[in-house]
Amino acid sequence: MLRRNKKLSSWFFGIAPSSAFYLREPSNNAATYDFMGKGLNSIFPELGIGYYYEPLRVHSVITSRYVVLNKKAFDVHQRFERLAIGFESFWYFANYHGFVPYAGLNYSYEKLRFKETDYLGKKDFTYEGFKPGIVIGWDIMVEKFQHITLRTNIRYFPNMGIDIDGSKKVWLDQIEFNFIEFVYYPGRKKKVESVWYE
Repeated sequence: MLRRNKKLSSWFFGIAPSSAFYLREPSNNAATYDFMGKGLNSIFPELGIGYYYEPLRVHSVITSRYVVLNKKAFDVHQRFERLAIGFESFWYFANYHGFVPYAGLNYSYEKLRFKETDYLGKKDFTYEGFKPGIVIGWDIMVEKFQHITLRTNIRYFPNMGIDIDGSKKVWLDQIEFNFIEFVYYPGRKKKVESVWYE
């Protein structure tokens, strides 16, 4: 009945704690600052707003993330900053009794910054541009008409970085893992209630 009345499509918004795991070290660290260690990860908030179109089972979302990572050892301080505003679209391809996986693509505006302070002074490098990525994940959705769902996103952005000295590069390609996102469909709640009382 809900599908017949086209009541399942809806705007939604989401909020979640997320994390980023960097896949490569800055290229100058291995040769010059091997004492900096290899662990690179960060935790940050994620916000999203989008629309779910039920006939195609497709979500289109605008997401925003601001990632900061600081590394310090001896007299060296490195700071990575990343502002990402991305448009992504993904498709539900199955439903395993409420476990609903999806896959899609992401196209993101990236504003990257790398600052380094050592005994030689300060360096500051930036990059602005657009980068493609992929997104996979799953929703916990027992019933299609529920207006609150829990979602997990995993994003991958390959070959993302900042040129620093011609031949060297600060790599910022990473995997983002969104722990549990709270997703709310306000329009679906009103539509479903209207059908119940018709």
